[in-house]
Amino acid sequence: MILANILDDSLSTRDLVLDHSAALPLLTLLSIPDRRELFLIVSLALANLCREPIPSNVLELLIDNVMMFDEEIVTRACWTLSYISHDSNEIVQLMTEDLNEQLLGRLTALLM
Repeated sequence: MILANILDDSLSTRDLVLDHSAALPLLTLLSIPDRRELFLIVSLALANLCREPIPSNVLELLIDNVMMFDEEIVTRACWTLSYISHDSNEIVQLMTEDLNEQLLGRLTALLM
């Protein structure tokens, strides 16, 4: 929770955390089963990490998780994408235009 709060303070703090490669360990925490509380904290930290301007490597890591076959990881990655894209046209645009059609196809398939 502390990291989530630190990331919320400023973009310069966020950039410092990104420079120390914190995104990958956070995403790894999303794969721990049966840890809803941890997932919520990690999602908050990632959402704070992904405030505009969004670091493209973080978004790409989340999208990689959406493409996985582990249902729990996919679910958590989708929730995190939903959380960080709320009220952010830039992030929605990155997810729909700049990355690829594969993500949209995967999200559509998940809804069916």
